[in-house]
Amino acid sequence: MCSSDLHTIFGQSSRPDSLTDSTVVGVSQLSDGRVWVGLAKHGIDVVDPEGVRTGTLRSDLSRPETALPEKDVNLFAQAGSGEVYAGTNLGLYRVDPVARHATRLTLAGRDPNLPVWALLLQHRVLWVAGAFDGLWEVDLGSRQGAATALPARRIEGLSDPRMVALAPDSSGSLWIGRSEEHTSELQSHHDL
Repeated sequence: MCSSDLHTIFGQSSRPDSLTDSTVVGVSQLSDGRVWVGLAKHGIDVVDPEGVRTGTLRSDLSRPETALPEKDVNLFAQAGSGEVYAGTNLGLYRVDPVARHATRLTLAGRDPNLPVWALLLQHRVLWVAGAFDGLWEVDLGSRQGAATALPARRIEGLSDPRMVALAPDSSGSLWIGRSEEHTSELQSHHDL
């Protein structure tokens, strides 16, 4: 990639089709080439490969179960069906592929108001990591239709529940990053 391939789309008042907020906390390119941008308090902007905003999904405090919260939208994971899982500082949401509708999700045994700081989709499993409550495994294959309450299993035996990053490796292991104010740790888990 060279500098001519980079798009500057933040805070350009001369471009009404650019991002609606310059405080970006999450960015992910999805399978169709569009980039989903998580904003600090205003929800999600979707931009095409040229940097033109093609969609928005806003926070709405009056509809907490069917709209994004007015909290950071940190990260995204796209399922094979096209729907997108969005991790926020106030829980987990499922968003339709065109970013028009959001649904708040609850995981069995997990407080739905806790922040989601890492997401990873592997096949039909959605890994959800929280800043305070560890790692959760959600089998999306067992989901019934548009259910908002999902069966989940908390992974036990981790050295610390403060998770901030997830990544797979070529052997199938899951790498887990944790962090606190002055230290970081990377841990590999084989038997999840």
